[in-house]
Amino acid sequence: MAAGFLCMWVRSLEDYAKALKVVGPKRDKKAYAEEQLRKKVEYLQKLEEEYKELSDKLAELDANYQRTMADMSSYKKELEDLQTKIDRGDKLITGLSGEKTRWEASLIELDD
Repeated sequence: MAAGFLCMWVRSLEDYAKALKVVGPKRDKKAYAEEQLRKKVEYLQKLEEEYKELSDKLAELDANYQRTMADMSSYKKELEDLQTKIDRGDKLITGLSGEKTRWEASLIELDD
């Protein structure tokens, strides 16, 4: 009876050793795969953080661009208004230059 239990124990150890030969490399592969997964997840998180920073920067630049375009539109409108005023002023001065000549002639006549 004692030898039977001893035989069962030896067989169990032998079966465990055989199973360990099959399972051991699989455990190593699993550990290696988990390590690779951990590295890839860290890399992914790093890329996501970088993407978020770049996305925020892009949004900021886009907002700045929109403000600049609005300012430029406002400046163009103001420039057109000023150009219209300058043109009107030139027309007025040109129109009054004939009056100056007439007033000078009138002044000479009045002095006489």
